[in-house]
Amino acid sequence: MGTSTSSLRPATLIAVAALSLSGAGAAEGATYYGTVGPERVISLTTRSGASVAKVSAGRHTFVIRDRSPFHNFVLSRGRTRLRWTTLDFAGTVRWTVRIRPGATYRYFCASHRRSMNGSFRVG
Repeated sequence: MGTSTSSLRPATLIAVAALSLSGAGAAEGATYYGTVGPERVISLTTRSGASVAKVSAGRHTFVIRDRSPFHNFVLSRGRTRLRWTTLDFAGTVRWTVRIRPGATYRYFCASHRRSMNGSFRVG
């Protein structure tokens, strides 16, 4: 037998409303910071500056600082390019990306893919 909201105590309703507004119980994704340029440098780090080698599955935020109109930052899963900056762009973008389990993700500069690249595993 279900419970109607009219039979719940006011304190219970307030607690349920507070939890749903705060997002409690839902896993919040991490934020990662990608940088490309101005020289032939590309990286993906945590807020503390540690290189990213492993990311948990789920939705995460990627803040990309593209510091050169001669380079770009591409995030891909396999051969699929998920997000990217254009070669003539310099600035900061923010992406929300769902990271899927069991995959390897790569990031690279499209013009210098062999020398400017990195990857991370999901786990």
